[in-house]
Amino acid sequence: MCQAVFTELWSHPERFDPVEGVLRSWLVAQAHARAVHIARSHDAHRRQDRHDPTDHPPPSAEVEIASHARALTEEGRRAIGQLAPGEREAILLAYFGGHTSSETARLLGTLEGTVRSHIRSGLMNLRRAQESEGVTT
Repeated sequence: MCQAVFTELWSHPERFDPVEGVLRSWLVAQAHARAVHIARSHDAHRRQDRHDPTDHPPPSAEVEIASHARALTEEGRRAIGQLAPGEREAILLAYFGGHTSSETARLLGTLEGTVRSHIRSGLMNLRRAQESEGVTT
C-alpha cells in the first residue's frame, strides 16, 4: 500500500498541492484512504460470499464515537476533546471509524457538506493546537 502511494505521487506529482498542507500529511491521508478502501472491499466480498453469523448491526454513532475516542492516547484525547462537538464526532467517525463523509452524515443525521466542513475545520484546529505546543508534522 505504501509503495502504491509513493508510485502514485511519482507518476502524478501535480496531485499534491503544497499550498494545501505538508507532504507527510498528504501521504498519510492517501494511505489511510487506500486502507479504508481495501478493508471495505474485503468486507463487501466476505458478505457477498456467505452470510457471516458474527455480522451484527452497526453500533449507534454515539457508541462508535466513544469507542474511537477511548482508543486514542491521552494526548490524542486531550487534543480531540478541545474541538467543537461536531468537529470531534465527524473526525472520529471518518478517520478512526473509516466512514465516508456520506456515511458519517447519515450517522450524525446531518448534511454531507456539513460533515466535510466539520472535518476540515477540525483538522485545521488540531494542526493549530499542535503548532502551539511546538509539534510539527
